[in-house]
Amino acid sequence: MTAPRWVLRALGGVPASDLASAVVSRHPHAEHIVDTRDSLNALLHDKFGQKVFILHEERAIRHLFLDCGDEVEFRYRVIALGALVDALDDAFLRGKSAPADPGSINALAAFFATVAPGLDVSAAIQVLRDIRSVSNMFPRHRDNANRAMEACRRLGIGYPIDDHFHAWNTLLEKYADALSIMLAVVKTLS
Repeated sequence: MTAPRWVLRALGGVPASDLASAVVSRHPHAEHIVDTRDSLNALLHDKFGQKVFILHEERAIRHLFLDCGDEVEFRYRVIALGALVDALDDAFLRGKSAPADPGSINALAAFFATVAPGLDVSAAIQVLRDIRSVSNMFPRHRDNANRAMEACRRLGIGYPIDDHFHAWNTLLEKYADALSIMLAVVKTLS
């Protein structure tokens, strides 16, 4: 399998002969994440005239396709993933719902509660919150330590994180699954 051209551009023009098949085959969740975010945005734009999942920096996608072999790489990857998780159109979400608490993930939860009141996305929302908690460990936020440890346990990566490759792949898988849950709900909206 070869990587699409946009993947190669996102990875800084690395030659396809060095990268294409290895990247896509090692990180199947990355392609799923990108496709699902695109599908969610297309359906939400069709229904509400607005995309919800936004990118402040396109390079955030790049980290999804890279391996993670040590703590330093894990820090960079998880910070990028946390930023991607949090990259939501907060103003639009708040305009469509009335979240009780600040934060874009809370606004997303309130949005789904408003537009799909009978459908449960709480597991997906919890994954987003957990990924943000893990990403907030870097740089070390001592006030977040207990929340981060609980998030690591719920995500199945343990704490302290010893196997960075496994932890990174698990985070990608959990984020992909959370997006799939939200997509299934959005598909039911009429």
